[in-house]
Amino acid sequence: MRDLLPRHITSFFKCAALSIAALFILGGCASSQRYIEKEYEAWSIADPPLTFSRLHRVFLVGNTGEMADDYPALTLLQQLVDRAGTNSTTIFLGDQVPCCGLPDSGHADRPPIEAHLRQQLDAVKDAPGNVFFVAGDQDWNGQRGSLNLRKNQELFIEQYLGRGNVFLPDNGFPGPEIIDLGKNLHLMLLDTQWWLSEGEKAFGDTGDYDLQEASDFLREMQEKLYKYRNDKLLIVGHHPFYTNGEHGGNFPTRTHLSPLPIFGSLEPFYRRYVGNRQDLAHQAYRLLRTELNKLFEEKELVYAAAHDQSLQYFPKGTNRARRHFLVSGSGTKASYVASGRGAGYTAAHPGFLVLDYYEDNSIWLTAWETTPASPEGVVTFRYPIQPAAPAPIPDDAVLAREDLPDYADSTIVVAANAT
Repeated sequence: MRDLLPRHITSFFKCAALSIAALFILGGCASSQRYIEKEYEAWSIADPPLTFSRLHRVFLVGNTGEMADDYPALTLLQQLVDRAGTNSTTIFLGDQVPCCGLPDSGHADRPPIEAHLRQQLDAVKDAPGNVFFVAGDQDWNGQRGSLNLRKNQELFIEQYLGRGNVFLPDNGFPGPEIIDLGKNLHLMLLDTQWWLSEGEKAFGDTGDYDLQEASDFLREMQEKLYKYRNDKLLIVGHHPFYTNGEHGGNFPTRTHLSPLPIFGSLEPFYRRYVGNRQDLAHQAYRLLRTELNKLFEEKELVYAAAHDQSLQYFPKGTNRARRHFLVSGSGTKASYVASGRGAGYTAAHPGFLVLDYYEDNSIWLTAWETTPASPEGVVTFRYPIQPAAPAPIPDDAVLAREDLPDYADSTIVVAANAT
């Protein structure tokens, strides 16, 4: 026994040391407020183009289902939307209800959920531009999934707003649903919870294709991406492909210490490396992310999601094919988000993201946040995530053939096998 005791003590201290080291590794990239990567630190001196008109403005807000005493971000959103004009679109990125979907009429829980939905919808009821909604996991009743509850919410929102078919894709199908927003600019809406739900799902005739299995959805995605390969494409769904929030396994240091070191790290490690179906690490979520990322390769696009309660921007791809991944999930409240890990910007404040598409081909990303010090809202990040197209060469700058120098007398021809 005396021989075993030192080994147990040694093992304990090894585990404790590894846990503490993990805290420094995980916490070293931590941020509970705001992070801006070095490349973007000069964002405040960047200004949108003055000589080119804005073609379209898109507001992205998610996770508005959390109930609270007041909603400063939604108040700010309404003010900006009302001023944006007809060339604008507001997109709610899922989780419009708390927890468990919209119950059937007559259910005791329905009135308070309806009242909360009306607060959100009133912010955009008179919007001069487009308004669209996609479903999140909570709108499907979480992991168990309920197609009926998701359809309840679609019906209620469309009837209350009276703006037509705004909850997309229709009837619980995964999409993709395409909306033309303007000159060579298209919006693609997805219901990513369809892929992750363990409950009843919609199959059959979607109106565009016959959906019998998940591969049918992927083939339709491939066809749509090819069709619009030369245009600007904004893709929206509830689930992000990159996140520094809890669904990516990122937690504040205090989580690792509660109730004790090592034990407190069990959930963060599980969420990062195994995960439930709503976490990036889970095999179902990982497959969705892998398959769609394959389809996104070599394409220029923006993918916007929510899920985690924060604001995040991840630049991906190359100069030849830039891809931009956004998380705009702090519509009513914010939670922890780590810094770094490939992110250009992260923030843990209530707010939303805005995309501006300009005539010079540039796309500008703006982050609006509300804080106790600035409840009226403040811009905390603005950057041209897509640069302007090169200016065309003027006709008078192109030399005619007869204007080119004649090098005939100075040219020497040598045989390839000359010695």
